Amino acid sequence: MPTLSALLLCAFAATAQDSVTAEEVLDRIDDNLGPAEKLTAIQNRVYEGKLVVSGMEPGTFREVVGPKGYALIRTKLPGFDEFSEGSGWGTVWEVNARTGQGTIKSGVEAARSLRRYATLRHEPWRRLYAQVALEAGELDGKRVHVLRCKQHPRPGQPEESADQDVLYVDREANVVLRLVVPMSMGPETIPVTIDYSNWKRVDDILYAHRREVDLAGTKVVTTVERITHDVDLPADAFFFPEQVRTALNAGLPKEEDLSRIVVENVQAQHAAVIRKQCKLADIGKAMADILPKVMMHLSSIGAEVTGPPFSRYYAFGDTIDFEAGMPVATPIETKGDIVPVTLPAGPTISAWHVGPYEELSRTHTAVHEWLATSDVEIAGPCWEIYWTDPGTEPDPGKWRTQILYPCKPARDGR
Repeated sequence: MPTLSALLLCAFAATAQDSVTAEEVLDRIDDNLGPAEKLTAIQNRVYEGKLVVSGMEPGTFREVVGPKGYALIRTKLPGFDEFSEGSGWGTVWEVNARTGQGTIKSGVEAARSLRRYATLRHEPWRRLYAQVALEAGELDGKRVHVLRCKQHPRPGQPEESADQDVLYVDREANVVLRLVVPMSMGPETIPVTIDYSNWKRVDDILYAHRREVDLAGTKVVTTVERITHDVDLPADAFFFPEQVRTALNAGLPKEEDLSRIVVENVQAQHAAVIRKQCKLADIGKAMADILPKVMMHLSSIGAEVTGPPFSRYYAFGDTIDFEAGMPVATPIETKGDIVPVTLPAGPTISAWHVGPYEELSRTHTAVHEWLATSDVEIAGPCWEIYWTDPGTEPDPGKWRTQILYPCKPARDGR
């Protein structure tokens, strides 16, 4: 029989353990995954293994997650075409194995996918949620930390109504045992449970090698057989499938209209951007940093992205002053260097550029030559909309960019 002092000691230990904060629990999880310098140095991760869905023959999966929001998940089940999903350069997508159609995700659905890819990438848990609350709990008879992780509210959504994930954390091992996330099924929202087990280290980094998902009674078990770091991926590793390119290109102008320069009345467009100054030669690198950061933030708050990425230019010279970002349905709030802007409404010169980004100056020059014989003049900074990007079309000769200049009647009346 335990002595009184032993019971008091156990009670004191439990109280001390319970005094930890929610943020400290998240930090312990991240610290336990591996050395910070190794986690941040990894450029990509490839997971491979077997997948079993309730009542079906086993299949296979391959999950590739790269830097800056790039991901490609492929699943193959007997009797079905390959199911694929992923993200990159501001787009979250999937290809349905039953219909073969590509879909572009947005809002909450895109945010959930990006959070899942972030966990595969071992991004810090703190970045994924707006608020975290800690409770004591039990899981399979074991005392655990229960973290209620509130997602960032969508624009216009009351903060108290934002969805929340629930994490069950092993108090001693500092690993996630269970994650419960909400999922929309028609008009209803149901909980999806993901159990993690068989935690093992690969190159000093800790991974769960078994995941069991319970979706409304349907169980999906993935067994990770191999995890590889910094794989020499092909240049087109994250190019979008043809079905996704089709979905992205829907609504683009026909070939015969691409050479026309016209004045259109456009509607005002809310957007989220990061503004930066850099050398002309560094714009591509700057865009590769800015756009994934903006998209990840918009997805984390459930913002509805309403179109492809764009950039707007304020000054050209030795240094380029520009902003880049994504259009959104409603204004966002400032978050660090991500700020809300509005693209102007009214008469706007529209021209299409077909070809590599390095040749965009050719079409800008054509616009200025057209202006010399028109009855309008430029009334503000121009912007470029990147309807096609390296993730949608491997051939730069087919990339389509729309160039827009706000305009007004010429003062000389020509």
